[in-house]
Amino acid sequence: MIKNTRAKIDFSLSWVSATAQHCDVFHAEDIDLTKDVFPEGFADKLKALAVGESNTETFPANGLLSTGFDPDKVKTFNVKDFDSTFRGQNIVPKLYRYFPSAVACKGLGTDPRDLNPFRIMSMEGENMTGDYNHPLAKYFLTLSATIVEWLEPETSSVTAADQEIKRKKHIGKLVCNRGPGMQVPFEYGEPSYFDEYPFKRLDETDDAAFYKEPRMDHHLDATAIAEITQLHNTLLNKHSRVLDLMSSWSSPLSDELSLTHVTGLGMNQEELKANKRLNDFTVQDLNLQQILPYADGQFDAAICTASIEYLTYPLKIMTEVARVIKPGGKFVVTFSERCFPSKAITLWSQLHPFERMQLVLEYFRDSGLFSDLNTYSKRGMPRPADDQYFDEIKTSDPVYAIWGTVESPELD
Repeated sequence: MIKNTRAKIDFSLSWVSATAQHCDVFHAEDIDLTKDVFPEGFADKLKALAVGESNTETFPANGLLSTGFDPDKVKTFNVKDFDSTFRGQNIVPKLYRYFPSAVACKGLGTDPRDLNPFRIMSMEGENMTGDYNHPLAKYFLTLSATIVEWLEPETSSVTAADQEIKRKKHIGKLVCNRGPGMQVPFEYGEPSYFDEYPFKRLDETDDAAFYKEPRMDHHLDATAIAEITQLHNTLLNKHSRVLDLMSSWSSPLSDELSLTHVTGLGMNQEELKANKRLNDFTVQDLNLQQILPYADGQFDAAICTASIEYLTYPLKIMTEVARVIKPGGKFVVTFSERCFPSKAITLWSQLHPFERMQLVLEYFRDSGLFSDLNTYSKRGMPRPADDQYFDEIKTSDPVYAIWGTVESPELD
């Protein structure tokens, strides 16, 4: 009998850019080691693994992607070939930003149905240069596959629902496409994110009025919350003093950390009172008052969960967060794809989720106060069956994370 050919697998893609270390995890619910397309020899090594064990190998980009970097995919064309009204939208071309290639298919020579990203590299007069290479095309990529669960072999009877399972999957595309690589800031130029700063929002009315009524609902599903909680378990030290920035009625911090003290800062007093993880809290609108009411080095670490997109003065907040964390402490920012769109900065809705990681990474980088920068994402996990959105969306809310370590002040 053939064993160990179908499995649930966590694929982890790790790589290093000039700005940060990156790890993108894709959870696949059904992988067939005999039918799906792996790098040569990789699948055979997985067949002998037990649950929880991994196989890890490093490849040049073309070992996982269809090709590596191709200079012919960098093309200069007339700005008129950039369709600013693509699909009824008002799209403004921005330097070093990513856009669907269909927006400039005439200039790039790509299929008008192709939504893979290209990056604007220069804009001079009537000309624009776009790079259609995969965002990971220049990197060495480390792929790790961890067996989550071995599945029973397929039966000969295949229902319509099983057709997706039977479709051959290309592991490189599965793991590398739809975002990874787009979180890296352009290495040789200033970003256009801060052309209009402080950031604007669709709803500029009083935040205190918007957040007046308590919302005792989770804004992420239980799987995503568990992933963020586990990430904090990994990154934060036990017995720490932690600031939960932009906190609410719950904090993704587990008892395992045995935290000495947790301080919350948020907008709604009733929500903060209901948060059993907090030892104390402060009600403060960071868009009105950016100075944090804490002493220098008061905390060992800080977290900000599903809220960074609401800050209109994020660069000032980064400076303040670095001030109140002891040197060597971490600031961990996490978010997903759900928010209050009218209160999020307008830029947020214009960006691909992986570009949002790039934006937050720019917050860290621009401050000059953090080192050892990291990005992390996890996608593809199953949504809990009892989740209110289960009938509409079968996968869990994706998790995106960025963190850095507060640098020690330089001595004169």
